[in-house]
Amino acid sequence: MIDASEQASNWLLFHRYHTVADNLPLTHHDFEQSGVYISEDVYSQLTPEFQDIIREATQEVPDWHNKMVLEEIAAAEEEMDMVGINLIEVDSDAWSDHFSSTN
Repeated sequence: MIDASEQASNWLLFHRYHTVADNLPLTHHDFEQSGVYISEDVYSQLTPEFQDIIREATQEVPDWHNKMVLEEIAAAEEEMDMVGINLIEVDSDAWSDHFSSTN
């Protein structure tokens, strides 16, 4: 039996968790991160022109990625809402206040 799962809505939809759970708390507390990695050996063998291209691309990736993730999450939540899943906005300030007062 699963009491809860902590994942982004797009992940939950893809893995069909909504077929066994009727409620989706929307905490907005976690955001997927990604990075661009390249071996130093490989990078150092590239021409300066290609190194510049890679550096420029790595500056564009975070904004593009964040936009794509937000769009996927919104689409997943819309789809789950359409099939009857209860999307529950969580008062994160109340949770934060609660945990701040217990420490």
